[in-house]
Amino acid sequence: MSPPKSGDFGYGFRFALNADSPIQSCRIAVFLDASMSDAGAPGEFETLNDAAAILDAERLSASDLSGFLSKCPSPALLVMGHGPHYPDGMLDDFIAYLAGGGDILWLGAQPFTKPWRKTNDGWEQVHSPIYPSSSDDSRYLGISPWFVAAAADLDPSEPRFRIDAEHAALFGTVTETRVKEQVCRLIPMGAGRRAVLGRMIQGASTFAHHDLFSMVEPGLPWNRGGGRIVAFGVVPDDGWQARQTADLIIGTARFLKQEEENRLQAGIRLNRLSVSAGTTVTIDWAPRSNVAVETPVARITDAGGREVVALSVGAEAFRVPTGNLPPGRYRVDILDGETRLGLDEWFSVIEPPSEAATKAEVCRAGEYAAFRINGELRPMLSFCGFELPRIIESSIPLFRDAGIHVHHLAEALATGWLGPGAYDWSHHDLRMEQILREDPDALLFPRIRLVEPDWWRRSHPDSLCVTEGGLDAQQPYDTPARFMSWLDPEWRRDTAQAMKALIEHSRRAWYRDRFIGVFYTYGSTGEWGEHCRHGLFWADHHPAFVRSFRDFLRRKYRSDRALADAWRDAR
Repeated sequence: MSPPKSGDFGYGFRFALNADSPIQSCRIAVFLDASMSDAGAPGEFETLNDAAAILDAERLSASDLSGFLSKCPSPALLVMGHGPHYPDGMLDDFIAYLAGGGDILWLGAQPFTKPWRKTNDGWEQVHSPIYPSSSDDSRYLGISPWFVAAAADLDPSEPRFRIDAEHAALFGTVTETRVKEQVCRLIPMGAGRRAVLGRMIQGASTFAHHDLFSMVEPGLPWNRGGGRIVAFGVVPDDGWQARQTADLIIGTARFLKQEEENRLQAGIRLNRLSVSAGTTVTIDWAPRSNVAVETPVARITDAGGREVVALSVGAEAFRVPTGNLPPGRYRVDILDGETRLGLDEWFSVIEPPSEAATKAEVCRAGEYAAFRINGELRPMLSFCGFELPRIIESSIPLFRDAGIHVHHLAEALATGWLGPGAYDWSHHDLRMEQILREDPDALLFPRIRLVEPDWWRRSHPDSLCVTEGGLDAQQPYDTPARFMSWLDPEWRRDTAQAMKALIEHSRRAWYRDRFIGVFYTYGSTGEWGEHCRHGLFWADHHPAFVRSFRDFLRRKYRSDRALADAWRDAR
């Protein structure tokens, strides 16, 4: 088969999953485009292309992709092979495909985090990701693509990956391999189901769990067909062959077929994860399209497992009043009579906010820094981490149980900065809900990275940092071209307005008496260090920075002669 031309999305084909199996066939499409970056995918473009040829692939043109996603009959498996990239504007098509029971195998990095659009010059990224978990697409899909360390962060032993023994027979030549990089671990957000197919057995990163090749079935109401997403999670080494890619695809299809009977029976979603006492929680749920539920009941239990509310519900959204629920964490189960449908969700109830604003300050307690919150002295100890759901759900309870209730999670200002003077802080509110769900006594101290949105960066090219080689020399991802000059007056003005808007919003929000302040970060890794690339620091030659530095020199040295003497430079 001839190689695809630039712009062709992929291939569609059918194959017998196992000659001795009752499985007849499975429709598979491989997303494959030579003009898109394949960073993070297992093997280069040619490897995936050759794997499709091994499977006698039928070409699927670009114009057919949307139709495949929205109309392809089940069983079907879509293979994504371009790192985190996917075509912009097609999220609804992906949703329709999953809702119809279609499955996805994602071979590269964090799924659905980098939408790209096609132009006359090829493909371009629609927006720069702030953090993997900041993707609204991923949240809407009910998945969390947990970040995994690169090869440089692995221990010195040879990194190796292995398919779990119980699944090895499904995957042919793919049983164990050396890897260059770990790129993803997929987990469900909210209600959902997860199964692990393989993991690192040697050389795993020190902060990550080893399970990397996993399947997630989003447990959301829209997923009526029980569509599933599988993430491979690693980049194999240079010895990886097309035959192995083909076996990986076939093995995944076989695994998904075996998993049919384990699909969830219903989906559930809460409109709020934590609420003030006296308000309501709206719960949306729906049975899977092939599941008949006769007498649906919602059961609410407290953290001790005691039933506090039981409601007969229809196959639609319903409300749970919290006026009689004391502060704490509560679990929601949907049952058919006395039979659980196999999924649940949690929410927290907290005390209503007081009328008086929370007063928080930093002070000294002897030789140490401390918080003083409403007059109460507290040690300056907090949990600090990224806003990833896995961190929130796994780590905050540990700090909560240790008596540490100040939570200091990173967010990006750009996430809620929609346009000039236009903001939507719902993403920020969701993070506050997630924190308070895990710790109803939480004090919120978000770590706000002053990242400007892409629309602002594009409209203010003169605000970028300028290296000695000039602005045009700054093209790679990790050069200062991605950052604004700290002393650019327009960046300072607009960023300050956005900062003020976020603070004012938080002071009015339902969690206002838990909000004790913000911690602003920018620069290299967020610690206000100079922007750098590969460990080499860059000086900012932006005109505003140069003017500011010259003003500093005039104030300090008063005259050119004093400056020349101090710097031992007559120039």
